[in-house]
Amino acid sequence: MYALEQNDGRQFVVLGGANSADVNFPIGPDGMFLLLIAAAKGFDEMVNLLVQNPKIDVNRTDKFGVNAFWIAAFYGHVSTMQVLRHSEVDMYACNQNGSNALHMAVKRDNPHVVAALINMNFDLNLAKKNGVTALGIAALADQQKMFIMLLDAGADPFHATERGIGALYLAIKGKARVLVQYLVNLNVPIYYPDELKKDNSAIFYAVRSNNLEAIEIMADKGIDQLNFMINSQGHNPLTYAAATKNFDVVNYLTGRGMLVDVEDREGKTILLRALESHNQSLAEKLLARGADINLVNREGKTALSILV
Repeated sequence: MYALEQNDGRQFVVLGGANSADVNFPIGPDGMFLLLIAAAKGFDEMVNLLVQNPKIDVNRTDKFGVNAFWIAAFYGHVSTMQVLRHSEVDMYACNQNGSNALHMAVKRDNPHVVAALINMNFDLNLAKKNGVTALGIAALADQQKMFIMLLDAGADPFHATERGIGALYLAIKGKARVLVQYLVNLNVPIYYPDELKKDNSAIFYAVRSNNLEAIEIMADKGIDQLNFMINSQGHNPLTYAAATKNFDVVNYLTGRGMLVDVEDREGKTILLRALESHNQSLAEKLLARGADINLVNREGKTALSILV
């Protein structure tokens, strides 16, 4: 242990660390071991000596599930990663959250490690336990250069979890306007008709989070199509915005030309929602845009009669 801490390869060899000694013993409560420590410190010579030991377990992990390759990547030691790569190490070891070396390199904004992993033909589309890939991590953090690096290397911008969380959703969450525009231009879906995904479709998430910039980008792809995107509550983006009292979104979408007299499952139009919330300014705009105050709902009532 002393020889390793001093990065003294000669003494390490004398003590048998490179050929006969048992070097797999645990150190401390976290289950660390010599190879993990050497990799964390970026001691390439010591790592090279350790992997020559026929008794070495190159894929040993600590209590968090990480091995020497993962820890070398975590600390940005690219040359150490290269040494380990040639020793049949598992490059895809993950921590308890399912994060592999690439996920952590993106999260830590380390392009040198990401570039090294790309050159090692690392699978860019593996997901964490929550279903998010490295590209999604970059999108959430608005890491534009990292995002383009991954995309150019083959990362899949269309990947989404079974609940519809993908790079576009995460770019909206991270208020990464440039990346939202980029993904929409790539024709990444702004809406999923699938029952499990529809509520987390990008357009509904943007409405829910009142992200007008993202809504504008998606509306530019075709405002008419938004009328036919329906979530699990029977709302299109406009009626959803009205029901959740995101009236800035209502104002924007009606100004762009979405149908104003659509009735939601509760039998309410957006005009009625505006009037119920005493939003006179919006109500006047809706009327100017063609909303019918005398429109009869399924119960035979108009917006005006309901309020009287």
